[in-house]
Amino acid sequence: MDFYSQLAVLEAANLIALWAVAIVRVPIAIRSSQSFISCLAIIVEALSMTIAHPPVGQAINRISGIANIETLLKHLLYVAFEGLIILALLIILDRDTKRNHAILWTCTGFTALTMIAGFSYDRETPNTFLLPERPGISVLFLYSLVYVLYTGGANIVGLVLFSRFGRRAESGVLRVSLRFLSASSAAGICYSALRASLLFDLMSPLLIVALLVTMYLGLLLCSTGSLLSALPEYSKLVWTYRSHRRLYPLWRDLTAATPGITLIKRRGFLRELSSGSLDLRFQRRVVEIRDGLIALRKHVPADIPPFALQFVENKIVSSDGVDAAADAIVLEVARRAKVLGQAAPDAIAGEPYRIKATGPSLFEEVQILSKLAVAYRHSYVEEFVHDYKLNEWPKSTRSGQIDAR
Repeated sequence: MDFYSQLAVLEAANLIALWAVAIVRVPIAIRSSQSFISCLAIIVEALSMTIAHPPVGQAINRISGIANIETLLKHLLYVAFEGLIILALLIILDRDTKRNHAILWTCTGFTALTMIAGFSYDRETPNTFLLPERPGISVLFLYSLVYVLYTGGANIVGLVLFSRFGRRAESGVLRVSLRFLSASSAAGICYSALRASLLFDLMSPLLIVALLVTMYLGLLLCSTGSLLSALPEYSKLVWTYRSHRRLYPLWRDLTAATPGITLIKRRGFLRELSSGSLDLRFQRRVVEIRDGLIALRKHVPADIPPFALQFVENKIVSSDGVDAAADAIVLEVARRAKVLGQAAPDAIAGEPYRIKATGPSLFEEVQILSKLAVAYRHSYVEEFVHDYKLNEWPKSTRSGQIDAR
């Protein structure tokens, strides 16, 4: 395989990688503005590389009847790609102010309009790189100068912002992805420098080869970094949804017994996954479970917690699950009393729960409540309730089939 065949393989690999990353990022793109913009940027660059593919570019030229229009479109899409990347970084770093937006869109708009005007006004002897026919000041010289100034400046800004974001990243995977993206920005700076060199050494084969290799390698680094940066978001999405479902049986029975604690109605599967709605609903579920535990305290007789603890210890429950198991029994006794409308007992347990419903972070709080939710579904809960003079209470007091909340 000769060198130019290897370049063709590298180009095809870039095209496949960009579209693959774009598809992978679509499910998380609807969860936040920066994820949406990052996904849009990858799609825009994938379109740029698709147009640059010779058969596609030739078809566009033939249909439009304008020579090398595909090069203009490719360059405009690359400018848009750089602008979207900077915008996503500004949002992530809390620098998306009106002033920064105005600077970004003014530079991007000026660059795009200047390139369109230059292409329309004078194309001299058109070539696939839209370079002027000879060195010196010309319309196409100004076209390329504006293009390389914008792309070079955008990559310098991107390199600085990626490095700054990397210092703040908590996830190891995210830090690695940002190193790839920083390297991609560095390659983008080299690309702009090589493109500027072509203005003084027109159509130099060595410079053109170096330009293409730098561009392809930079895009592969960008695809790899973008793919890795999506992994923490996917991990968070999966953890949130699984925890949301794991807490459902406990939440369902608590809200049935104390309906006043529910503030947000069911939104449906797709709406819960979009626009951060799942995060909000999950946080509300944790709060509502906590409120339900508090609301049922007054229905816990004073003698139940010690009896429940002794009962659990006799069942030889693992030591790390004793507190959750005892609390699950206490909770079920109180819940059934509330559902059946029984009056509050004369002697109420002062602190009925052995575990704390709150934690220093949402993650630790969910871990605590998940243990309670697992223990709540164990058979010894029903066994205790049946043995503790509650055999007249129907088992149907628990809610029925789990619906798709």
